[in-house]
Amino acid sequence: MLSSHPTLVSALVGAGFALVLSSSAAAQEDEITFFSAPDFAGERFTTRDDLADTKAAIPFQPLSAKVVGYWDICGAPEFTNPCTVLRRDTPNFDYVPARVGAETFEVRSIFATYRGVEGDAPAEPLLELYARREFMGLRLSIDEATPDLQAPGEGGAPLSAHVTGRWQLCEGVDFTGRCVVLEADRIGFEPSELPPVIRSARPAP
Repeated sequence: MLSSHPTLVSALVGAGFALVLSSSAAAQEDEITFFSAPDFAGERFTTRDDLADTKAAIPFQPLSAKVVGYWDICGAPEFTNPCTVLRRDTPNFDYVPARVGAETFEVRSIFATYRGVEGDAPAEPLLELYARREFMGLRLSIDEATPDLQAPGEGGAPLSAHVTGRWQLCEGVDFTGRCVVLEADRIGFEPSELPPVIRSARPAP
């Protein structure tokens, strides 16, 4: 009987507790902590929520951040461009203006980049095109067939993309001309991988 072997019981309970901790860590939610000074110094503000207007929630202008998951930080309210993705702890935001192609940048809205993408239910199709590599610069987000669009990037040629599901991208309006199908995120496109301009996009079967 287990009751007659307290050492074994303790070991099993300990193992079970370790499994619970492991499962809890694996299910850790996206979280971001902002700091009012570089190098994670000064005041701090932690959230797991998307914020359409950070000035209404954060009592300072963030200058560094620690992140769990992936977070978009945007320079205008309501998740409006310019935006860039934080994929790791960032001790200084000085680099952001150059990344998004702006003279200055202040965090005005934020959202968890992949919120709702993973889970038991299939994710809805979503395409995010970025003007620059590594999900930087101006962003266009669509979740349905769009027969006439202006893609971000020089001359309408995006350089990276977040992809949920399968998407067909075409060089002409109404899904005409040369088309390609994307099935996964692309951190950077080679010139030959896409048409010279993207004018329409739609979910692909």
